[in-house]
Amino acid sequence: MKKAQIAPADLGLFHLGNRLRPFRDYTINPLSMKHKAKLLFISLAFLSAFPALLWAQGPSRSGFPSQPAQALRAFPCGGDVLFDEPFSGNTIPADWTVLDLDGQQPFEAIKNPPVSAKAGWQSHVDFNNPHNRLLISPSWYEDSTVRSDDWLISPRISLGSNPCLSWYAYSQDKYFPESYEVRISLTSPTPDSAGFLANPPVMVVAGEANEFTYRSVGLAEYANQEVYIAFRHTSKDKFVLALDDIRVSEVKKVDLMTFDLITPVGGVGEELPIKGAILNLGSDTLDIDSTLQIFYSINGGLPLSMVVRDTMSLAPNDSIQFTHDSIWVPTEEAVYLLCVWASGFPDENISNDTACIWVGVGRFVGLEQEDPLMKVEIFPNPASERLNIHFPPQQSPVHFRLYDLMGRQHLPTYMVPAGQAQLQLRVGHLPEGLYIMHIEQDGRILGRHKIWIH
Repeated sequence: MKKAQIAPADLGLFHLGNRLRPFRDYTINPLSMKHKAKLLFISLAFLSAFPALLWAQGPSRSGFPSQPAQALRAFPCGGDVLFDEPFSGNTIPADWTVLDLDGQQPFEAIKNPPVSAKAGWQSHVDFNNPHNRLLISPSWYEDSTVRSDDWLISPRISLGSNPCLSWYAYSQDKYFPESYEVRISLTSPTPDSAGFLANPPVMVVAGEANEFTYRSVGLAEYANQEVYIAFRHTSKDKFVLALDDIRVSEVKKVDLMTFDLITPVGGVGEELPIKGAILNLGSDTLDIDSTLQIFYSINGGLPLSMVVRDTMSLAPNDSIQFTHDSIWVPTEEAVYLLCVWASGFPDENISNDTACIWVGVGRFVGLEQEDPLMKVEIFPNPASERLNIHFPPQQSPVHFRLYDLMGRQHLPTYMVPAGQAQLQLRVGHLPEGLYIMHIEQDGRILGRHKIWIH
């Protein structure tokens, strides 16, 4: 329909055009020996990597569907949000403090993408997504190899009893990974940053990745105090560090999440095992012995339970794999809804206890799975404000629908026209929980993907 082609901003939809990843500009005249060496290094590295670059994918914050177990283990900061700064404006927020203690100026050749002559932290368009803004800090200086000493300091933040700090960061040039520290101070910022240097850093990143990387660290030693948080850029003769979405959360002590369900494959009358994993997103170590129960149901029917009798401890951010002791035997060829959930502990966040997948049986095997011609990147996942979807350009329109586990559609149906390859949705107003993204084209399902919104 004609209306489906309209994508107003107030519906939270942006069609993002393709954008080439910028490279560090090495056009220098005259070239010093050091810069000649750098140029030779990059040229050789680029030539050796060129075949792989033809097939390389862009930046990813993906959780599901690629390597969900590993990705989810990188997301320990759940619970209630105490502080959140997405840096969406054109300037650094007025209540943040910026200190430029190295006194250096960015190198003349930082031109693609353009970085202002201003040193230290500054607001900038995301190099990989023109619809996103973030903060950057250059570290390639005029005729100098002095180490960066640029500070980005938060306003005062009141922490709870179990606080956790998280953020996204990346190095703009993969050949020059950036380094930085995260520090805490209990006193107001001073021009010499003495309050932060009085305490050891809570995290040191020696070489940040070239793709958007989610990082987090617990702040239990500063629980129930008012603090200032500083990101100190410490790179020596690198390029540009990017930083985004700084958040402080109050982590639940007990929070079990069901995830990584393995799709059973088989026919009518065959015994199909139910397999998956339980992840400890809370801060407490849990003793599993005969306490954890795992249930599953088919199409909302009678739940079948099992008790995990392993004598073990489940540490924070660790997981346990399971195979349910009740085998499922489908009675007809169809597409079934399989839901699995954990119970047995006083879970403080029941919204992520249940995971659901679609299972095709008989001639429907594979119908519920992602079409190999439609590889999809969904990031960040879990998501809180924006959800980005990247996929290969298609020759006919692709439709996206977001459902909850009760089958209720929560956003309008979005159509991406033929030839487009990206979509961005606003999801910050949705209730916290697990959702299913349906991707359809020409009347067939290309994929169903789990989306966690918090």
